[in-house]
Amino acid sequence: MNIEIATAKDQEAWDAFVTAQPQASFYHLYNWKRVFQESFGCQTTYLMAQSKFEIKGVLPLFIIKNYLLGGNYISSLPGGVCAADEETSHQLIEAAINLTKVKKAKYLRLRDGRQFWSADKLDTRIGYTYVLDNLPADPDIFWHKLRSTVRTRVRKARKEKLVTAWDNSKLDAFYRVYMTNMRDLGTPAIPHRFFKLATDFFPDMIKLLTVQQADRVIGGMYFSSFNQILSNPFASSLRESFQLCPNDLLYWEAIRYVCENGYQKLDLGTSIENSGHARFKEKFLAVPQKIFQQYHLNSANSLPASRGGNIYHALSKVWRYLPLPIANGFSPIIRRIIPLG
Repeated sequence: MNIEIATAKDQEAWDAFVTAQPQASFYHLYNWKRVFQESFGCQTTYLMAQSKFEIKGVLPLFIIKNYLLGGNYISSLPGGVCAADEETSHQLIEAAINLTKVKKAKYLRLRDGRQFWSADKLDTRIGYTYVLDNLPADPDIFWHKLRSTVRTRVRKARKEKLVTAWDNSKLDAFYRVYMTNMRDLGTPAIPHRFFKLATDFFPDMIKLLTVQQADRVIGGMYFSSFNQILSNPFASSLRESFQLCPNDLLYWEAIRYVCENGYQKLDLGTSIENSGHARFKEKFLAVPQKIFQQYHLNSANSLPASRGGNIYHALSKVWRYLPLPIANGFSPIIRRIIPLG
C-alpha cells in the first residue's frame, strides 16, 4: 500500500472511487480542493492510498494558519477518512498524523466522521447530525405522521402567502439572509465566494431552496445532493419573519422533495444535542445520529474550544452586537482561521 499526495491528474480516478463508496460524503469529491483554496486561501494536501495502481482510500486535508493559536492546525473536510477497508483507513490516519508533525501543526482534526476510529493517538468528541431516512414515496403519508401543531405552522406559512422555490439563481438573495442571520446568531458568516464556487463547481449537486414573501427572499436552505442523500449544511431565515413560520415551510418542502425524488435519506445537518435547533429538527421526526470529531494533539496541550464551550459563548455574545457592516467585513478574516467552524 502506498500513500501519495493526489494531483489534478488523479481527479477522475479519485472521484470515481469516492462515488462508489457508500460511506463517502459530498466533501470527499476532488473539486472541494479548489473551493477551499480559492475561498479561504488555505493550503491543501489530498492523501490517496493506492495498491497496484488502484485507489483504496482518500483523505482530503487542509492546513489552516491560526494566529490566535500561534500556529497552524490541519483538518479533514467533513466526512474524514473515506476508504474501502479499515486497514487502509488506519494507514491514511497515520499518514495524516505524520503530516501534522512535518508541518509542525498544533493538532490534526478528523472532522464529522460517521465511523469512530479507535487509536491511542486520537482524542474524540461526539456530535450529532439529524437525519430522516426510509421516507415514503408519497409525502402525504409522512405528512400525517407529523404532529398537528407542526402541520398547523406549515399551513400558517401558506396562508401568509409564503412560497418556496428550488432555484440556484437566487444565491445572492439567500446569502444576504444568511449574513444577517449569522450575525444575529453570533457567528461569522462564511464568505459568499465559498457558496458561489461550490455552486459553480457542482452545478448538478447543489440545490438551493428559498422561501419568499411577495418578491423578497426571507429564508433558504442550501443543499448538496450526493449518493441518494440530500444534505443541508446551511440554512437561514430572517428573524423578523419568524412569526410567518418560514422555517416550517422550508423543512416540509425539503421533505416533500426527498419523498418525490427517490432519495434514501435527508440529512438536516448538525446541531448541539438538546438545543433549540435540534428540537426543531426533531419536530419533523429527524433522528440524531452520532458523528465523531477526532483529534491528534501534536504540540497543543488540550483540545480546541468547542461550539458549546465558554470561550465560544463569550465571543458569540459580542458578535451579536456588532453592526452588520462590521460583522460582514470581519467575517472573511475570521473564517480563514475557522473555515467551516
